Amino acid sequence: ESGSVTAFFCRLARDVGAHISYGFLRDAGAGRTCICQAVVDPRGQLVLAYDKMHLCDMGDCSEIAHGCSPGEGELGVFECD
Repeated sequence: ESGSVTAFFCRLARDVGAHISYGFLRDAGAGRTCICQAVVDPRGQLVLAYDKMHLCDMGDCSEIAHGCSPGEGELGVFECD
């Protein structure tokens, strides 16, 4: 992932010397928008980016009705000390 949101959190992680997890809407191409959760490490390197696979589809909280698409691929997991 690249872009202004990721660049901001990479700089912030380096400045504070900590892992940071953040979420954002990601243009997945082909007219798809995914809810992405990303993690950067204390060096400011992207460690993980995961597109939410199971979306809420209930009433006013419906992520699908708001134009989000489910992610594809594998579940992202990482371990912290």
